[in-house]
Amino acid sequence: MFPPYFHALLLSLLLSAYSIFVTVVYIHLRDPVFHQVSYGLLVAITALVPMKHIVRLSGRREGLGRRLWWMYGTSLVAYLTGFLLWNIENFNCEVFRSWRETVGYPWRVVGELHAWWHLLTGFGTYGSIVLCQYMRAITLDRRDVDIRLLCGCIPFLDKVKVKGKSQ
Repeated sequence: MFPPYFHALLLSLLLSAYSIFVTVVYIHLRDPVFHQVSYGLLVAITALVPMKHIVRLSGRREGLGRRLWWMYGTSLVAYLTGFLLWNIENFNCEVFRSWRETVGYPWRVVGELHAWWHLLTGFGTYGSIVLCQYMRAITLDRRDVDIRLLCGCIPFLDKVKVKGKSQ
């Protein structure tokens, strides 16, 4: 019915139009709550896209579905936690600022929720990118690529030896 790339192109155009719309409205309104809600909605939309691919790919290899859902869930939880912390600090800025001044270093770093937002959303985004790369490798039936964890929590793709094949 539609060319294979149609849905990806349509989604890209809609997300770009949404981002431009939000930027223009935010420049005129200067309302941080509008920006936060718009950003959360954008993240929610883009978080739904990998779910379709995970469902489609899950049956290809034993245990693959569990691994893909774990990566997706880990990235999503990191992202949502960062988003929650960002909003908590935004709505209670004076309270956190006062607390940070009272406790001093090194404990004041714990109360820098905006910094935690950057770290957690960065980790969530990185995990999502690794997940997408891994799903692409699975789609291409690349059995020489697998996910490894650095320090037990940081995912990365690694080239592995395929049983029965000489390299």
